[in-house]
Amino acid sequence: MAMKDWAEYYSSDFIINTGDSFYINYDGDHEGVNSVYDPKWNKVWKDAYKGRLAEIVWYSVAGNHDWYGNITAQVDYSLNYDKRFFLPSTFYVRELYFGPKNTKVVWIHIDTNIFYYEPSNPEKLDMMTQLKQVGWDTVQTIEDKLKWIEDRLIEQQNSTWIFVVGHHPLVATCANQYYMGSLRPLFEKYRVAAYFSGHEHNLAIETAKDGQPVTYFLSGAGSKTRIGCDGSDWGAPVGTLGFLHTILTEDKFTYEFIDSTTALEPKIVYTGFFTPRP
Repeated sequence: MAMKDWAEYYSSDFIINTGDSFYINYDGDHEGVNSVYDPKWNKVWKDAYKGRLAEIVWYSVAGNHDWYGNITAQVDYSLNYDKRFFLPSTFYVRELYFGPKNTKVVWIHIDTNIFYYEPSNPEKLDMMTQLKQVGWDTVQTIEDKLKWIEDRLIEQQNSTWIFVVGHHPLVATCANQYYMGSLRPLFEKYRVAAYFSGHEHNLAIETAKDGQPVTYFLSGAGSKTRIGCDGSDWGAPVGTLGFLHTILTEDKFTYEFIDSTTALEPKIVYTGFFTPRP
């Protein structure tokens, strides 16, 4: 309700979906989706969101719970059934030009699951069958994907704004997981404006500062909450449900974390802004 009202008030252009699109939601349910015909497409997504949220595109990345199901079906659904659920690949790039100056903004969407879980991690074992099917079960694959990300960042250095979206957070201590720590130096070297994530069920931020030019967002408190990332510059108290709303202009990026714990009385609990990358 609160997110729908916010989207309608601001005439939002799109949703950034940071993954874990399909959990186990009811008795007898399964993780992720099984196929493009899975009833969860309607029950959990199409029929669950109304108004403006049912009209605009959801630019998505894959979360671990998506991989526990059939991630290929999510890509297939996006490509062949409903492009509003936008996931044409688990790694992809979007370029946009807007405003009177024809300002360029790029969004790089990445799959962080291979960077987050060590091979012995029980959660990764649940994904191993699918990872093997796509050839993503080796350290070489991790190195190749890091190279892919760096190559895309190099290509986009003429962009006024560069944003990266992944499922797992890089806020403060949450970056200390397997190969996740390899992402921050890349983002900071190539002056990414911000990284957006979910996974941890909390609202939090690590702001850009001298020597660290990237703002790291965590917005994973849409349906449940728990303790967030130690060392964040701000984090919502446990029990705070909510979402992140942003406004991008040619010269300014404004963000606000919304507490929607009481759906009929949402409120802004933290806000800020930053300017384009130097």
